[in-house]
Order: sequence, then C-alpha cells, then structure tokens
Amino acid sequence: MISFPSYVKETITIAIIAKEHNAKIISISDRVLSPIGFISDICLSTEINVTFESLISVASVHILLNVITTFYEDRYGLEKRKDKKN
Repeated sequence: MISFPSYVKETITIAIIAKEHNAKIISISDRVLSPIGFISDICLSTEINVTFESLISVASVHILLNVITTFYEDRYGLEKRKDKKN
C-alpha cells in the first residue's frame, strides 16, 4: 500500500480488510506513525516535499520503488531466465 497526506480513506479500508483476511501489509508512507503505518506489518517511510497543499513531490517514493524493483530483478529475475533456458 502507498499512502501519503491526505491519507485516502479507501486505502486504509482496503488495508484493514486485507489484514482481517490475514494478509501481510507492506506500506510506503511519509512516516511510520501514519494511519497506514499502524496497520502495516512493515512500513517503509520516505520523506516527501510539500510545496503547496495540492503539489506533493514524491520523487523519493519513485526512487525507493526503483531500488526495490531493481533488487528484486537482480535477485530473482536471472534465476527465472536460467530456468526457462533449461
């Protein structure tokens, strides 16, 4: 789950329902003590830059997602390709 101010209620509701069904919740938010952070099993926090109420810079979120997906590809992507060749 990804949740930042103004913390959309539907995101929190979906997380609560998933948790009730024993799902593990991994979230990205601006702080661990955010509404989604309380629900999550793991909360990755990253700073955001709010210049205007309607303009929130989430470049740090994009970088974090890029790091996660690159790690996953490096860790698991090559193994899958090797298995397909054999």
